Amino acid sequence: MISWFSFFSAQFFISLTLLLVMVLCRWKGFLERYSVSTLILAAALAAVRVLLPLDMPFACVVEFWTALSAIQIFLASHPRVAHLLLGIWGVGVIAAAARDLAMVYSAHRRYQRYIYVSNRRVRRVAREVPPRCRLIVSPNVQVPFVRGAFRPIIYLPAMDLPEWELRLIVTHEVSHVLGHDAFVKLFCGLLSAVFWWNPVVRCFRREIDNLLEFRC
Repeated sequence: MISWFSFFSAQFFISLTLLLVMVLCRWKGFLERYSVSTLILAAALAAVRVLLPLDMPFACVVEFWTALSAIQIFLASHPRVAHLLLGIWGVGVIAAAARDLAMVYSAHRRYQRYIYVSNRRVRRVAREVPPRCRLIVSPNVQVPFVRGAFRPIIYLPAMDLPEWELRLIVTHEVSHVLGHDAFVKLFCGLLSAVFWWNPVVRCFRREIDNLLEFRC
């Protein structure tokens, strides 16, 4: 059974971990090796903390949590308040998820209107990328980026660049694909939708792009 103690302690745990990750990311060695994996591990442990009955009957009550006991007693004696809070949380989750889906749909419609052009140098570089990656050149693209998780597409601007520079750009974008960065961003989107009220999670979502770019 999920208790209020397990719920609040999980929020505290994951918020503390994300804050620690953001502080340690000032150290580039940590950022390169552990930042994203630490985020996933923290979320997994927080989920375990919420879902498993880990509250020990013989646990020593720490004074810091006396306020939590008062909250538990209040919510137990006022079930309508608890239901109202759960309702607000559910509406927030739906609204956050709907906003993200609307942004994805808008981007998809925008990409469909792109004009694609042929580039001889890009065609040569394309032979060196993984077979599941597709390269597209368009004058509508301002900066290179990757779109898609299962069928990734690398978008490149229509610029007359030397072949060695194209290789560097494409290698960077392929690193996003090989690192499964699309799934990491999807995971962060789900996390921020569930914890829409947690400012630490929202702050980390804004930072995740910088973390992934530096790793690549």
